[in-house]
Amino acid sequence: MKILFLWLLLVVAGNSACLTWRAQAVASNNIWLNVINVLNRYRVQTDINKESIGLKNKAPLKENIVGYDVLAQKIETFIKSQQKLRLFLVSFPFKSSNTTKKVLGPGVDLAERKSLLYIYGMIKELKAVYPYGVELAIFCDGAPFADYRGISDPDVKAYEEGLVLLTKDMPEITIIGSSEIAKKIGALNSQEIRTRIDTYMPSNKDAMKLIETDQKTKDSYLTLLERFKLEFDSENGRSFLAQNKGLENIIQLLIARELRMRNFIEANFDPASYIRLSVNYSTDVGKKFGIRLSPNSVIMPYHGVLVEDKSGAWSLRFKKDINPDQYEEVSQIINGKACNYMRER
Repeated sequence: MKILFLWLLLVVAGNSACLTWRAQAVASNNIWLNVINVLNRYRVQTDINKESIGLKNKAPLKENIVGYDVLAQKIETFIKSQQKLRLFLVSFPFKSSNTTKKVLGPGVDLAERKSLLYIYGMIKELKAVYPYGVELAIFCDGAPFADYRGISDPDVKAYEEGLVLLTKDMPEITIIGSSEIAKKIGALNSQEIRTRIDTYMPSNKDAMKLIETDQKTKDSYLTLLERFKLEFDSENGRSFLAQNKGLENIIQLLIARELRMRNFIEANFDPASYIRLSVNYSTDVGKKFGIRLSPNSVIMPYHGVLVEDKSGAWSLRFKKDINPDQYEEVSQIINGKACNYMRER
């Protein structure tokens, strides 16, 4: 009843696309409301997957966000048991293989470091309003998709090890890489992880039916088709597609395994134990809360390059969009790891 009462007192202010929360009749020290307010400051408010490849809608996105009541109840459960606020994010799979048009190289660089620091800023804000501690587990989804992207398992592990180094000074963040996933499910290697995921539903055939009949799945398929035209626009990428029946086949396989991976994660990582985060736009925050990985960019750190201007402000761009006459490639050493980026001359 408490949650319901407080929920009714929440006022949605202004444009629904902003979903700015006010709680004029609620005490300012209400913990779950303060947690939601922090999360809202980091929320993804547009379809960044489309925007990153120039498919931004001509008309403003009209949001119909649901699930705040469910999210509030989840937070209240953590509060009542005085547990740490546990967040779970699926992201940071591996670096794009397109070092010609998208990224500087195959390993982690300053794009990952700055994005992780940005997330860590959110964690520190949450700790300031949540008294029982906060922790974030990042489930690296590289092993599940490496074979459909032409990425070797050793390269995936090297990327994960780089993430561990970059978060060495962020104790509230845990990297769940392929070794940890394999250990949890009793698998010997990354191929066994993929085999185990593929025991879940849907089958490739059923996933193809969803692409044909379900509008949301079809939209994801069409967006991925456009996104991955750039991903595979390299000599190695075109060779990979030629050996694997083309781009459409790869995207169909990726979507099928992504759907299976959702069921795999739910079966092996109790959803009641976490608040699920996503790096993508989400209209149901009770299921997944979409958070940004950078202040203003629509490109993921593993798909682009960190660019820093003379003021120190940074953004993420595709390598092809960076003028080498204006920016130079430089490096910072972070926790013993060389992190390259482009700095304004």
